[in-house]
Amino acid sequence: MSDGPDLAATRDLNHDGAVIGLADFGSTFTKLRVITPDGRMVGSTQHPTIHGDALVGLTAARQQLKYRHLAADFAETLACSSAGGGLRIAVVGLEHDLTVEAARQAALSAGARVTTIASAGLTDVTDATKLLAGQPDIILLVGGTNGGDEVTLIESAKRLAEVNGHHVPVVIAGNEVVQDEAAKWLRNAGWTVAQAPNVMPAIRTLRPSGVREVLRRPFISQVIGGKLGGGEQLKQLVQMATPDAVLRGTELLVGLLAQRGVVAGLIVVDVGGATTDVHSASPGDRQPQGYKRALLPQSTSARSVEADLGVRWNALGIVDAARDEGLIGATEITTLGDHAAAREQEPTYLSNCQTQADVDRRLTMLAITVALRRHVGRERLTLTPDGAVLAREGRDLTEASLLIGTGGPLRSLNPADLDACLASALGRGRLLLPRHARTRIDHDYVLAAAGLLAGAHQTAAAALLESCMSSLIQPLPIDS
Repeated sequence: MSDGPDLAATRDLNHDGAVIGLADFGSTFTKLRVITPDGRMVGSTQHPTIHGDALVGLTAARQQLKYRHLAADFAETLACSSAGGGLRIAVVGLEHDLTVEAARQAALSAGARVTTIASAGLTDVTDATKLLAGQPDIILLVGGTNGGDEVTLIESAKRLAEVNGHHVPVVIAGNEVVQDEAAKWLRNAGWTVAQAPNVMPAIRTLRPSGVREVLRRPFISQVIGGKLGGGEQLKQLVQMATPDAVLRGTELLVGLLAQRGVVAGLIVVDVGGATTDVHSASPGDRQPQGYKRALLPQSTSARSVEADLGVRWNALGIVDAARDEGLIGATEITTLGDHAAAREQEPTYLSNCQTQADVDRRLTMLAITVALRRHVGRERLTLTPDGAVLAREGRDLTEASLLIGTGGPLRSLNPADLDACLASALGRGRLLLPRHARTRIDHDYVLAAAGLLAGAHQTAAAALLESCMSSLIQPLPIDS
C-alpha cells in the first residue's frame, strides 16, 4: 500500500561543522551524501561516474556541494561501489542443496555475482580448468560441516593446485577441521588463499557473515583496483560493495522496526544501470507451520543479483526476461527492444524528453517485477508415499510488510508504481511474496548510506534512518 511519504531526507545546506562524506561509485552516477556526526543528512548530490578514474566524479560532486554553499569540513569520507561489474565468484562445494547453496547465499550477501557453481567438488584438473574458463575474480571453496566430509574440500584444493599459470584468489569456507590442509596445497602451488568460518558448520545452520567480511578485501583489490581506476586513494576510500551496504542498511532498519514492536519482514529492490538487486530481511524465523521445507534454513537476510536486468548496460536483458515471463506482448517487445538496444549502445544516456523518461520507467518496473519473482520461492503441491504434501521451496517472504525501492532509475517512480510491480509479480504461480505490503521509495539512497556508515558509526547510522524514515519506524496498522 502506497500511503505515506517517500523516504526523503531534509537538508540544511548551510551546515558549517564537521561532516562525514558517504560516496557511492555506481555504474552510471557517483552519489555523494553528507552526514553530520549525529546522523543528519545535510547535503546530497551526484555526478556521472568517470570509468578509468572514478575520483574525477567524486571531486566534481564535492565541487557541486561547495557551489551550493555547503561550508562544511569533511572529517572523513567513506565509499562503496557497484561499478566495474561487481565481483565475479565461482562456488565449489559438496551438495548443491546444502553447502553449495549456503556458499551462494553468502557470496550474494557480500555483493558478489555468482557466475559458476560446481557441485560435488572438483574431481580432476579438467574440472578446475573449466571453472577458471568462466573468468571468476575469486573462487569460494566450501564443503562439509565441521567434523563432517573431509574429502571434497581437500580434493578440490588439490585439483586447483594442479592448474598452472592462471591463479585467482581463493577463499576457503568449508569444514574447518581440514581447512589448513586444503590451504596448504594451494599456497604451495602459488595461489593466494584466505580462510573464513564455515558457511554451514552444522546441518540446518547457515552462517554467511564470516564470508562476507573476508570477501570485502578481494572486492576492493580486484574490482576497485583493477576495474574502476583511481589508484590507491580510491582503494582507501572504498569500504565495501554497494549491495553489501544496502543489505546492511536493510538489516539495520529491520532491527529498528523490531525494537518498536514491528516484527515484520522487509524487501528492498535496488535497480541500477548494470544489475537489479533484491535484498530481504526479517527479525527472526517466523515461518508458518504446516509446510514441508528444505534442509537449509532460511537466513534472516539475503540478497539476489540479476546481472541481466540493468536499465542501461543490460536493458535488452530486461526485455528478454519480461517476454519470457509473459509480461509484455509482441508489439511492446519490438518497440521497447529498440529503445533498450539504444541504451546498451550508450550506457551514459540521460532521458531528455517525456517519451524517453516513460521508457526508462517501463524498463525499471519490468526489472523490479522480474527480480521479485526470481528472489522468492514458491509453494508446490508434491506427491509423496504418504500422500500429497504442500511444500514451500526457496525464500519465504509472505510475512514481509514493507517493500522499498532504491537506486537511480527509481527517481521517476512513486510508491503506487511499486504497488503495481508487486501485484504483477504475484500474478504468476504460487510465489512466496506478501499479498499486502506498504511501499516506499528511497529517493536519497539512505539505506546504502546507513549501511556504509554503520561499520564505524553505528549510532549515527541508526539516527540517519530514524530521521529520514520516521514514518516507517512507527508500528504498522494491523490491516497494513
